[in-house]
Amino acid sequence: MSPGLARTGLVPLLFWCASGVAAVAEPHGAAHHEPLPERAELTLAAVLDEAVSRYPDAALLSARAGQAEAWRARSRSLLADTPSLSFRYQTDRFGDDAGLQEYEGGLELPLWRWGERRAAGALAGASAAVARTAAPGLRWQVAGELREVLWAMARAERELQAALDTRDLNERLAASVRRRHELGDVPLADVLLADSAALAAEEAVVDATALLVDAQREYRTLSGLDARPPFEAEPLSPIEEITPDHPALAAAAAELERARARADLSRRSARGSPTLLLGPRWERPALGSGYDDSVGLTLTVPLPGTAHGRTAAADASAEAAAAHAARDRLHRSLALALHEAEHGLEVATANLATSSRRAGLAARHADMGRTAYEAGEGDLMDLLRLQEAAVAARRTRDRFDIEVARRTAAYNQAVGVYP
Repeated sequence: MSPGLARTGLVPLLFWCASGVAAVAEPHGAAHHEPLPERAELTLAAVLDEAVSRYPDAALLSARAGQAEAWRARSRSLLADTPSLSFRYQTDRFGDDAGLQEYEGGLELPLWRWGERRAAGALAGASAAVARTAAPGLRWQVAGELREVLWAMARAERELQAALDTRDLNERLAASVRRRHELGDVPLADVLLADSAALAAEEAVVDATALLVDAQREYRTLSGLDARPPFEAEPLSPIEEITPDHPALAAAAAELERARARADLSRRSARGSPTLLLGPRWERPALGSGYDDSVGLTLTVPLPGTAHGRTAAADASAEAAAAHAARDRLHRSLALALHEAEHGLEVATANLATSSRRAGLAARHADMGRTAYEAGEGDLMDLLRLQEAAVAARRTRDRFDIEVARRTAAYNQAVGVYP
């Protein structure tokens, strides 16, 4: 590198860029994003409680309970549907005008068909089961989202800390190189190279900060909290397979039973409900002088086999088939998720052990290169390569450390374990 480079103003420009990025990047993030502190007493279960209460689907829980109560009340009713009142008046005033008048009132009572009330009771019980399993199913669902958000935030924090450490290391190296250049020990090219590495490290800090801000925003949106719990790895669940009492499977099974009960009730109701009409009648015949009083009773029974009734039953049967398919798809996806989490945990655990040894070797190699450069026996480019390799090895180790904890949480999530 020729001395003319110093006269071009490149070195002052690099110094100005480095100081500008360092001065602007951090205040910008601080002004637009409040830090998310760790609260030691905050547990994952407490955060999950807050997240569930804020989750949009939480409103469905009370609706499910109300639905079950409505069907329970209907199944206990003595009538198949709402009763109705009727009134009929007839006269010949606009015809022969012989004095004929009739008044008839009635109470129409829809009656249960044989087995229909029992089917309504079965639907009420199935609806109650749906209401009972909905809350654990929702909590399991939100727990999965919360686990992903927390470990994404942990990974982002590790990345930011590694970027900050690298920036500090490169800034110290750049300051040392500048001092040695002033003493005439190293050429200007080393100064430019060290400053360039410091600027690159500063850019990495800005990028890592942005990733952390995004992860923290997702956490705040999900939990509504301004603090996070400590990042603690969960104990691995001893459950080794997807069991029927899995929260998601239990909810899906309850939905299936409800759909089947609804289909059964629809088949029974499709033929129509018989009705009983009971009421008084007052009539005066034509040319008569007085009214005759009577009480009538009418039983109406719908005829079977109409196409109108079969459509409702067919729709309910299709819903039951869809619920059955949804349960089977869920079981398949849970089994795949369990296999993926189990295999991923094994791989991450093995890689963590290997990357830890590799990070230690890379750190020793970087220390040796730094000592050699300070003694004037090494090249700055070689030192920067060694430092970059050490940083990459440390980041890989940290990534697998987080990945082991994340895969453990994913395994617990797959088998239905939540805080």
